[in-house]
Amino acid sequence: MAVRFLLLLLLLPSLVLAQNCSDLDITASDTSPRCVSPSGEFAFGFHRLEEQNLFLLAIWFEKIPEKTLVWYANGDNPAPEGSKVGLTSDGRFLLSDPQGKEIWRPQKSVTTATHAAIIDTGNLVLTNRNQNDILTVWESFQEPANTILPTQTLEIGGAMYSQRSENNYSKGRFQLQMQDTGNLRLSTLDSGTEYDVYYSSNTSDAGNSSNSGVRLSFDESGRIYVLLRNGGETNITSGSGGDYYHRATLDHDGGFRVYNHDKNVDNAVLLQIGLLWKAFPISFV
Repeated sequence: MAVRFLLLLLLLPSLVLAQNCSDLDITASDTSPRCVSPSGEFAFGFHRLEEQNLFLLAIWFEKIPEKTLVWYANGDNPAPEGSKVGLTSDGRFLLSDPQGKEIWRPQKSVTTATHAAIIDTGNLVLTNRNQNDILTVWESFQEPANTILPTQTLEIGGAMYSQRSENNYSKGRFQLQMQDTGNLRLSTLDSGTEYDVYYSSNTSDAGNSSNSGVRLSFDESGRIYVLLRNGGETNITSGSGGDYYHRATLDHDGGFRVYNHDKNVDNAVLLQIGLLWKAFPISFV
C-alpha cells in the first residue's frame, strides 16, 4: 500500500503541485514521518495518545509547541503502534492495524485517489491526477472532528461532535449541526439521538426560504457567521484581525469556543477570544 504525500499550494481556482514529500507508507510510532504543509504551519501524521500505546491519525498546528489537534480520524478506534495509513492500489484511503484489518476510512467512498496532501489551510486533500487535470475526490474539511478552521464551511446537514473528555477522543455528548431548515444548532446527545437543543442561530424562515441559512462559514479574521440563501449574513462571532492562528472547537464540556494564537510569538498560549456558550456544569458532564 503506497502513498505519495505531495505538498500542494492552494492557488485559486485549482490545486497546483509543489514539493514532493516522499513515496511511503506512514506507520504509527513515535518516530513516524509526518507530512507538512508548504508554509510549515500544519502537519498530518500520527499523534500518540497520552500515556497510551495508541495513536490518532490527525492534523495539528505544527508551529505551536502544544501541537494542538485540529482534525482526527479515528477517535472512536485509536490505532495501535505499527498501524499504517496510505492509498491502496485501487485508490482507497485506509488506516489499518498491524494485521491489515481496517480501522478507518473516509465516510465518503473514495476509490480513485492517487495523491494526498496537506495544504496551507490545514485541509488534507485527496486528489486524482489525470494528465494535466487535478480532481479533488475528498478533503478533511468535509468531515470535521471537533474543530473547524478559517476558510472551512459546514454545509446543510453537516455536523461536528465534541470528544468524550479531555483525553478521550471518542464521540462525545454534544453536537453542532447545520440543520436542513437553515438553523445552526448546538445540542446534547444520548446514544446518538439529539434530545436537548441549547443554542439555535434562528436562521430559519419557513415563510421565505431565501431568508434561511445555507452554510456556516469561518473567515480568516476569526469571524463565524451563517450565510443566508439571499446572500445575507448572520454573525455568530466577530473576528479579531491580526496575525493569528484561529480555530473554533466544540469542547468536551459542550462549549463552542473560538481560540487564537499569535503567529509572531513563539511562546504564546492559545487564547480564548470568543466564548459563544458557557460550559455545562461539571456535574452534568
